[in-house]
Amino acid sequence: MGGCRIHDRFVEQNNEATAAAATVADDDARAALLADLLAQVAGCFPRRETRQTCAQMVNGLLMEDQNCWTIAEAIGYRRPYRLHHFLSRAVRDEELLVDAAAGWAADRLGDGDGVLIIDETGDGKSSADAAGAARQYSGSVGGVALCQVMVTLTYATGCGHTLLGRALYLPDARAADEEHRELTGIPDEVMFATRPELAGGLAEHALELLVRRHRYTRKLSFYRCWTSQPAPLSRLIHVATVRWRIEEDHQIAKQTAGLYKGQVTCWSSWHRWTAICLLAYIFLTVAAALERRRDGAASAAAQMIDVTVPELLRLLRGTVIPPPCRDRGHVLDWSHWRREHQHRARQAHQRWNAYADAVA
Repeated sequence: MGGCRIHDRFVEQNNEATAAAATVADDDARAALLADLLAQVAGCFPRRETRQTCAQMVNGLLMEDQNCWTIAEAIGYRRPYRLHHFLSRAVRDEELLVDAAAGWAADRLGDGDGVLIIDETGDGKSSADAAGAARQYSGSVGGVALCQVMVTLTYATGCGHTLLGRALYLPDARAADEEHRELTGIPDEVMFATRPELAGGLAEHALELLVRRHRYTRKLSFYRCWTSQPAPLSRLIHVATVRWRIEEDHQIAKQTAGLYKGQVTCWSSWHRWTAICLLAYIFLTVAAALERRRDGAASAAAQMIDVTVPELLRLLRGTVIPPPCRDRGHVLDWSHWRREHQHRARQAHQRWNAYADAVA
């Protein structure tokens, strides 16, 4: 009996050591995947500082904090000004970043049978100061309300699905409002477009992305073609059943990658914030898809569901994603700055109200 207990203890210790080694290997693989994605988009930033800020901001989005101030505090900055600069004035190409990340995702999720899904989602606003914010209909806010609406595009295959693009809807009245355009920095070339028109633009752009070209020779390696010929019923059913995946992407991207939590008001800042959110979300969805592909049979044998994006994020925090900066001196310094900033904001608000009362 004693020999059996010793043997059992040895087996248990060996299993624990094997599990620990597998966990370390998983962390290394996840870190390498994130580094690969960041390397893919590095060329979108002409300066080393902006490349570093991009990586730090992705880490910040994947921490517990998901707006500009709290991300800056969590990643160790003394003030939020560097992120303000990154989102408003830094030289970068956020649309090229989205394209590069989308191509990276398509390479890893593609199985030869991809589906593009287009929908829209809204974000309720407390004021009409943000670009495109107006009283308008959005199903996700429950009807007509003051909100921003964006049209989104999801790429879904048998391996997984993720958001690949987005477009901010500018209502007709807002597009014609010169004061709104000036205050929110809407470019002169941006004109009113209907939501279906925005959707068509996203789909057309995505198809040009999905055509593979050699990095240097630019030679096409294959084509994706549309055909008007009849499709089998099984194919039509398959396309119909993947429609819900874009709704899942909306919900989980808001939950895990800060989509619509940026508290930004200007046109360019909105596009830059959402580009970084898509970058973070693309990493999470691709990482989860690769792990499901690798561990699907083992999960089923162990009577577990496949790893989900929220569960993967929990595993990443504190391992691949560093923990937020929480030392006491840092926390107190930020508390002092926030109170000073809020005092100045209150004074400015009171002065404006006094001026408005006097003019009236």
